[in-house]
Amino acid sequence: MGKVLSDQGSGSESQIIAGMEWAARDVHAKVVSMSLGSTEPSDGTDPMAQAVNTLSQETGALFVVAAGNTGTPSSIGSPGAADSALTVGAVDADDQAAYFTSAGPRHGDNALKPDLSAPGVDILAARSQLVDGSGYYTSMSGTSMATPHVAGVAALLAQEHPDWTGARLKDALMSTSRQLDDSVYELGAGRVSVPDAVDAHVTATGSADLGYYSWPYDADKPVTRTLTYANLSDVAVQLTLVAQGAPAGVATLDDSTLTVPAHGTASTTVTGDGSKAEVGDTSGQIVASVAGTPVAHTAFGLVKEEERYTLTVHVKDRDGAATPADLVVQRLAKGYDPFPETVDDSGTVKLRLQPGTYGLASFLDVHGSHGADSLGLGFLAAPEITLDRDREMTLDGRRLRRSPRRCDNARRHGSWSWSTTGERTARISSKPSRFR
Repeated sequence: MGKVLSDQGSGSESQIIAGMEWAARDVHAKVVSMSLGSTEPSDGTDPMAQAVNTLSQETGALFVVAAGNTGTPSSIGSPGAADSALTVGAVDADDQAAYFTSAGPRHGDNALKPDLSAPGVDILAARSQLVDGSGYYTSMSGTSMATPHVAGVAALLAQEHPDWTGARLKDALMSTSRQLDDSVYELGAGRVSVPDAVDAHVTATGSADLGYYSWPYDADKPVTRTLTYANLSDVAVQLTLVAQGAPAGVATLDDSTLTVPAHGTASTTVTGDGSKAEVGDTSGQIVASVAGTPVAHTAFGLVKEEERYTLTVHVKDRDGAATPADLVVQRLAKGYDPFPETVDDSGTVKLRLQPGTYGLASFLDVHGSHGADSLGLGFLAAPEITLDRDREMTLDGRRLRRSPRRCDNARRHGSWSWSTTGERTARISSKPSRFR
């Protein structure tokens, strides 16, 4: 067992990556269980997610990672958002989705996540000395409790098939899971099943992401994915394939039957068509049966965007260079709360928003008016943006002006503000500056 977090349950990305490298490269673990993750949603391209993908490809290890406990759509953190990770959600004793389980689609690109689910509510286990309470055992809930269940089944399966890669273990665990009524974007392919995984004679590709269809759909085209079936038995099997759970035409199979040779594989394709889907996420299962008995299934899903437009926001500092910033975005309509967005070092962020009127605000550190050691606080705002088509907006620190409203602190160090509505600019009241 490797410890990468403090006794308080926190740690750095570099510590976690070092632990993953130790487990996969030094210990040569076939299965790496990770009951941890970021609280912020990930698009699967951050350093921890990239490390999972790289180590999975390099070593063949399977990283089993908790989806997170945010309990909202598109909230899966890193490293669970990695393509190669087996991302685990939580169900209760009745196989119902736990209220806290983080769900997909994946933030940023709407990819198909999570992958699988396991019991994660009121799980009884040995009590660590760091956990409050008395006695040898304690009960806890979370996707961190669900993840070890899946890792344990993966270890049993790896023991049965020591030559299997992590990717094949992942497919087998997903395709032999117990199917659930919930959306694939909430609980993945299903709830892990120990006997079905270990005793399986037929396994299949675990999931097929059939794409993201963005408004206004003009450039969208059908998406085709390959499905591969493996037969572990000594005789050939004939599979009957049926797409279930989605409107007709959303997922179309090239073959309705498929013969898989003994100890061999056979493949077919499935095509997703967003024009046949309703707005939002659509998911289902491609079920493979032998003589009427289901033996394996593949989760599929696609996301069709509602009417939205891109608001591209650029932020520049006092020298006109791109700068990172924290934005507050407010839709100017009843019932909408402001929400944060982060501008990275590129100085640009693209927001995909519903049509309407929005306001933007950000604060920017600027040099004060009393020498190199003084620092002012600039307030940048775009108070009214009508988003009825794709638009660009620049919050430009070069246009900051000293605010006429002053206080003792502002007189010492400088308070600056700037706002824009279309081509108009105006001074607005600002907060006092801060001094470093």
